[in-house]
Amino acid sequence: MTHETKGTTSHETITTESFRVFEKLQPQLAVLMGNGGFRALLTRALALAKADVSWLNMVRVTTDGTLDASGGFGTQVTPEQLIEGYSVLLGQLLGLMVTLVGEKITLGLLREVWPKIKISDSEFENQGAHENSK
Repeated sequence: MTHETKGTTSHETITTESFRVFEKLQPQLAVLMGNGGFRALLTRALALAKADVSWLNMVRVTTDGTLDASGGFGTQVTPEQLIEGYSVLLGQLLGLMVTLVGEKITLGLLREVWPKIKISDSEFENQGAHENSK
Protein backbone atom coordinates (compact mmCIF):
# COMPACT_ATOMS: atom_id res chain seq x y z
CA MET A 1 0.00 0.00 0.00
CA THR A 2 2.84 2.35 0.87
CA HIS A 3 4.44 1.67 -2.51
CA GLU A 4 1.30 2.79 -4.34
CA THR A 5 0.43 5.83 -2.19
CA LYS A 6 4.02 7.15 -2.29
CA GLY A 7 3.78 9.18 0.91
CA THR A 8 0.92 11.43 -0.20
CA THR A 9 -1.35 13.08 2.36
CA SER A 10 -4.27 14.01 0.09
CA HIS A 11 -7.45 12.08 0.88
CA GLU A 12 -8.38 11.88 -2.79
CA THR A 13 -4.92 10.73 -3.90
CA ILE A 14 -4.65 8.13 -1.14
CA THR A 15 -8.05 6.72 -2.06
CA THR A 16 -7.31 6.73 -5.80
CA GLU A 17 -3.91 5.08 -5.38
CA SER A 18 -5.22 2.59 -2.82
CA PHE A 19 -8.06 1.60 -5.13
CA ARG A 20 -5.45 1.10 -7.86
CA VAL A 21 -3.88 -1.65 -5.72
CA PHE A 22 -7.09 -3.64 -5.95
CA GLU A 23 -7.55 -2.81 -9.64
CA LYS A 24 -4.07 -4.20 -10.36
CA LEU A 25 -4.97 -7.48 -8.66
CA GLN A 26 -8.30 -7.85 -10.45
CA PRO A 27 -7.04 -9.13 -13.86
CA GLN A 28 -4.88 -11.85 -12.30
CA LEU A 29 -7.63 -13.01 -9.98
CA ALA A 30 -10.28 -12.80 -12.69
CA VAL A 31 -8.24 -15.31 -14.70
CA LEU A 32 -8.50 -17.74 -11.77
CA MET A 33 -12.08 -17.12 -10.67
CA GLY A 34 -13.78 -14.84 -13.18
CA ASN A 35 -14.90 -11.27 -12.62
CA GLY A 36 -17.83 -12.40 -10.48
CA GLY A 37 -15.50 -14.44 -8.30
CA PHE A 38 -13.16 -11.49 -7.85
CA ARG A 39 -16.11 -9.24 -6.97
CA ALA A 40 -17.34 -11.79 -4.41
CA LEU A 41 -13.86 -12.13 -2.91
CA LEU A 42 -13.41 -8.35 -2.63
CA THR A 43 -16.91 -7.97 -1.18
CA ARG A 44 -16.10 -10.56 1.49
CA ALA A 45 -12.74 -8.93 2.25
CA LEU A 46 -14.50 -5.57 2.64
CA ALA A 47 -17.10 -7.07 4.99
CA LEU A 48 -14.33 -8.56 7.14
CA ALA A 49 -12.30 -5.33 7.13
CA LYS A 50 -15.34 -3.27 8.19
CA ALA A 51 -15.29 -5.12 11.51
CA ASP A 52 -11.90 -3.53 12.26
CA VAL A 53 -12.21 -0.21 10.42
CA SER A 54 -15.59 1.48 10.80
CA TRP A 55 -15.08 4.15 8.13
CA LEU A 56 -14.88 1.39 5.51
CA ASN A 57 -18.69 1.35 5.80
CA MET A 58 -18.51 4.28 3.36
CA VAL A 59 -16.85 2.05 0.73
CA ARG A 60 -18.69 -0.38 -1.52
CA VAL A 61 -17.80 -2.86 -4.24
CA THR A 62 -19.44 -1.98 -7.57
CA THR A 63 -20.93 -4.48 -10.00
CA ASP A 64 -17.74 -4.42 -12.08
CA GLY A 65 -15.60 -5.32 -9.06
CA THR A 66 -14.11 -1.91 -8.34
CA LEU A 67 -14.21 -0.02 -5.07
CA ASP A 68 -16.32 3.12 -4.71
CA ALA A 69 -16.09 5.75 -2.00
CA SER A 70 -17.97 8.46 -3.87
CA GLY A 71 -19.48 9.72 -0.64
CA GLY A 72 -16.04 10.96 0.40
CA PHE A 73 -14.57 11.05 3.85
CA GLY A 74 -14.23 14.75 4.55
CA THR A 75 -12.13 15.54 7.59
CA GLN A 76 -13.52 12.68 9.67
CA VAL A 77 -10.80 10.28 8.47
CA THR A 78 -7.11 11.21 8.56
CA PRO A 79 -4.69 10.24 5.77
CA GLU A 80 -3.04 7.79 8.17
CA GLN A 81 -6.41 6.19 8.94
CA LEU A 82 -7.11 5.90 5.21
CA ILE A 83 -3.86 4.06 4.56
CA GLU A 84 -4.36 1.84 7.60
CA GLY A 85 -7.93 1.00 6.56
CA TYR A 86 -7.01 0.17 2.98
CA SER A 87 -4.11 -1.90 4.30
CA VAL A 88 -6.53 -3.86 6.50
CA LEU A 89 -8.74 -4.41 3.45
CA LEU A 90 -5.76 -5.57 1.40
CA GLY A 91 -4.70 -7.89 4.22
CA GLN A 92 -8.17 -9.44 4.31
CA LEU A 93 -8.14 -9.90 0.52
CA LEU A 94 -4.71 -11.53 0.61
CA GLY A 95 -5.79 -13.79 3.47
CA LEU A 96 -8.79 -14.94 1.48
CA MET A 97 -6.59 -15.48 -1.57
CA VAL A 98 -4.23 -17.68 0.45
CA THR A 99 -7.19 -19.67 1.72
CA LEU A 100 -8.63 -20.18 -1.75
CA VAL A 101 -5.59 -20.62 -4.01
CA GLY A 102 -2.73 -21.16 -1.60
CA GLU A 103 0.29 -19.22 -0.48
CA LYS A 104 2.53 -20.00 -3.47
CA ILE A 105 -0.01 -18.87 -6.07
CA THR A 106 -0.84 -15.75 -4.04
CA LEU A 107 2.86 -14.87 -3.78
CA GLY A 108 3.28 -15.49 -7.49
CA LEU A 109 0.40 -13.16 -8.30
CA LEU A 110 1.79 -10.44 -6.03
CA ARG A 111 5.23 -10.75 -7.60
CA GLU A 112 3.67 -10.56 -11.05
CA VAL A 113 1.71 -7.40 -10.23
CA TRP A 114 4.53 -5.68 -8.30
CA PRO A 115 7.81 -7.13 -9.63
CA LYS A 116 9.91 -4.32 -8.11
CA ILE A 117 8.75 -5.09 -4.58
CA LYS A 118 10.69 -7.97 -3.09
CA ILE A 119 8.41 -10.24 -1.10
CA SER A 120 10.10 -13.30 0.30
CA ASP A 121 8.24 -16.44 1.28
CA SER A 122 9.34 -16.00 4.89
CA GLU A 123 8.10 -12.39 5.06
CA PHE A 124 4.72 -13.50 3.75
CA GLU A 125 4.58 -16.35 6.27
CA ASN A 126 5.61 -14.05 9.12
CA GLN A 127 2.93 -11.52 8.20
CA GLY A 128 0.33 -14.28 8.23
CA ALA A 129 1.52 -15.41 11.65
CA HIS A 130 1.30 -11.82 12.89
CA GLU A 131 -2.24 -11.45 11.60
CA ASN A 132 -3.31 -14.74 13.15
CA SER A 133 -1.99 -13.68 16.55
CA LYS A 134 -4.31 -10.66 16.77
